[in-house]
Amino acid sequence: MIWERRGHLAAVAALALVVAGCGGSETTAEELPHIAKAELIKKGEAICDQGNKVINAKFNVWGTKNAEENKVATQKELNDFTAKVVIPVRKMELRRLRALGIPHPGAHTYKRILIGMEEGIEQGEKDHSSMLDVGEDYAFAEPFELSFAYGLKSCWLE
Repeated sequence: MIWERRGHLAAVAALALVVAGCGGSETTAEELPHIAKAELIKKGEAICDQGNKVINAKFNVWGTKNAEENKVATQKELNDFTAKVVIPVRKMELRRLRALGIPHPGAHTYKRILIGMEEGIEQGEKDHSSMLDVGEDYAFAEPFELSFAYGLKSCWLE
């Protein structure tokens, strides 16, 4: 649908997925379990695939409803709906990704991805349009680039 095209364009350009209750966690990095990087990627990809299914399903229903009503969403409506759908999913993903533990190798990069996701959520909550921006203006630009290079590719491809 329309969202999939827009989501893929935004994903390819700079990018609907990852994410903790938008702030801190009670658990410090030192208290988290350690996990092999390969296992973290396998489990992380599954978490993100699940989130992507939720995002795509909600956008497909919304797009179908709009099409049936011959309605074209305004940019503000699209921005607001995107934030309403994507932010909760990203928060869930962040919580679940954090719970996996700290990978070896790649702990520093993984921690940076999680921090970037948290910052992206905060930016998306403040400015809904940043959820659909491209390039450096995209709310999740930094974690997108880091995650993709790290191997967590499905986290950003709705």
